[in-house]
Amino acid sequence: MGYNSDSFFTFLNFNYADFLQESKASIRLNDEISMLKITAGYRFDPPKKIKEYYDKTAEKVGL
Repeated sequence: MGYNSDSFFTFLNFNYADFLQESKASIRLNDEISMLKITAGYRFDPPKKIKEYYDKTAEKVGL
């Protein structure tokens, strides 16, 4: 889930993994892993020379 604009971006990512063991195992481990990642950032304008190079390349490729 996220938001994206020309100068600002943010997203939320949630992952969950659960590993099952046989019931006969003598040692039981908690094998549940969950992770929540929240990221936000700001996009700066590129330097003029890099933007000119990108625009020329994108025009040749047809983007």
